[in-house]
Amino acid sequence: MFQSTWITHPSALFSDNRLYLFRKTFTLTEKPASAPLNISAEARYKLFVNGRRAAVGPCRSSGEEKYYDTFDVAEYLRAGENEIYCEVLALADNDDMTKPSVLFGVRRSGNLLLAVELDCGETVLRTDDTWETAVSPYTDIAHHNGYARAAMFEEEAHGGTPEWVPAKKAANVDSIREKPYPWGIVNPVFVYPRPIPMMYQKAVTFTESGDGFRIADELTNGFPMITFKGHGKAKIMYAESFGSGGEKEDRLDRSLSFNGVFDLVDVDGEFTFEPFWFRCARIIRIETEGDVEVTD
Repeated sequence: MFQSTWITHPSALFSDNRLYLFRKTFTLTEKPASAPLNISAEARYKLFVNGRRAAVGPCRSSGEEKYYDTFDVAEYLRAGENEIYCEVLALADNDDMTKPSVLFGVRRSGNLLLAVELDCGETVLRTDDTWETAVSPYTDIAHHNGYARAAMFEEEAHGGTPEWVPAKKAANVDSIREKPYPWGIVNPVFVYPRPIPMMYQKAVTFTESGDGFRIADELTNGFPMITFKGHGKAKIMYAESFGSGGEKEDRLDRSLSFNGVFDLVDVDGEFTFEPFWFRCARIIRIETEGDVEVTD
């Protein structure tokens, strides 16, 4: 049973497109053999345990059912101090026509919510007001008009320092009921167990071709991780092929144009950029301005 508490940022706005951060440190006397974790968020989360990306979710929902994910994070834990770090994407309400709509495939209520329950054996960690939260200073959502752009969102990444504050309790997680709600009422934060397996993660290499493009063996869906060094700007473009429309007989035909969705990155020092939302590409091109070097 999922017996945690939904938490939020105390200044979160309803029906707002924004990325938030949550974190919690805790100490273990020994590394656990198993550590099942329940997690859900409104509208999307990306979970890191001790700096390693552990999962992305929750399972896509309908307007009637929301889900929580369950998986084991023992491999990410260690004896001593540990940290859970979550990025949570809040999205404008599905019915709010006054706000730019992004990620059409994600149902959302307009709320910012996160709930975590981690059983480490010696302790059970749950979200509450001892967690910290911040508005992400690293990422802005670049809004675009038009149906195609609304299928995802483009990101503008830059530096900054999070202003951490205590999280605010929002409500108790409601996941199992002996009796249904009266009069057909649907609880907007009621969650069901994920009905399908978690998506797996593996490393995929994009080979540098020598002319500014990085190319994979096949169309790839995942999170690019690009390490920059220096000072300036970078534009990362993603596409499934050269050309567009009926031109795509040979996906690697260099005589055709190259266009795709993109992320904009302000580079100041050395850091690794990873977008919140996944990208789909076979070809990646990185354009830089100023004294910027791609080191990995």
